[in-house]
Amino acid sequence: MKLFNKKADNSAKITTIVDRELSEYINTKEIEYHNKYQKHAQKLSVLKFNELPKTARITDYITGLVMDFQKLVDYTDQRLNGVLHQAKGKSDTADMEAEGEELDRKVDETQNELNILNAKFDADAKKHKSTIRRWQRVLWILYFVAGFELLANMEIYNMLGGGILASISIAIISGIVVFWWAHLTAKLIHRFGDSNWKKQLGIFLLMSIPIFVIFYLFSSMRVTYLLALSPEMQDVYSSNPIVPTLINFFAYLIATYLVFEYRPNVAIKNAYSKYCDDLKSIEEAQQKRDTYLAEKNSLEPKLRQKLLDYHNLQLLGQQIEQDISTRMLACFHEFKSELHLLSNGKCADLFSTDAEDVPALKFNYQNNNENTTQS
Repeated sequence: MKLFNKKADNSAKITTIVDRELSEYINTKEIEYHNKYQKHAQKLSVLKFNELPKTARITDYITGLVMDFQKLVDYTDQRLNGVLHQAKGKSDTADMEAEGEELDRKVDETQNELNILNAKFDADAKKHKSTIRRWQRVLWILYFVAGFELLANMEIYNMLGGGILASISIAIISGIVVFWWAHLTAKLIHRFGDSNWKKQLGIFLLMSIPIFVIFYLFSSMRVTYLLALSPEMQDVYSSNPIVPTLINFFAYLIATYLVFEYRPNVAIKNAYSKYCDDLKSIEEAQQKRDTYLAEKNSLEPKLRQKLLDYHNLQLLGQQIEQDISTRMLACFHEFKSELHLLSNGKCADLFSTDAEDVPALKFNYQNNNENTTQS
């Protein structure tokens, strides 16, 4: 069985169902039946028609013809499975309704979720986006400063002597101290500075003392170590460790300023983080709802196409049954003509009308697929 689609226009499609194998089978059987009942007419022509009972009718002699064409009708039904497709149509309709109800439930469930998310969504938190983005860019600058501090200290401490492992360790500690202590300093200034520059400066100076001392001790130890290893270097190298200390302290100063000036407070970060999380949840819920709606909207067109295919099969069954009925009448009339010709019209009393002479076939696809008889 093959489907041929022909577009009538850009918005409509006409689908014609054709079963070529079934048509060829019916054609073959029709030729076989025509030959068969031509020979049957020859056999009947030798009867003594004047001696037949007055109640004799041609139907008594052509039961085989009706049965042969009835077999074609039954074979058509077996091939098309009309009852099965009708049941499938009802099943598909019920499945679509059930699936539609389930999708409606999911849409309502997702809509309720959206309502809850929208109720607690703080759209005003979007204004913090520029602050957060600026802070993220500043963080990269701080990472760069920390990295540069690490490399510079490695070079300085390695130049001042000592093992490479010790130089790397002190450089890493220095970089971490600069980065972390700058954050802590800025945090304390914000908390206890009260927007008073004198208090803020005092807190900064107080926080600067430990880190200045740490950097000074590191540098002093390295200089002492270098001079202990090479006393002759005292004449060519300054023993004052203040230079590397100031280099590290300058990096700490830059980092502290950047953190103090650009780092948003916890409330802003939490508000914007919640805004991003809620926005993502809303978009996901909206996308889920749109997906469910799209699935539901596609159910009816899919079902309509399936039912159209089933309907076309029903129409094909009707057409083939009508064609078989027409072929049976044609075969009967050829048989009748042959019998009249061979018997010189003596068989006329056996015939009356087509409706009385040819028993009705039992169809499966006429009158909405109900079993009927052809009159």
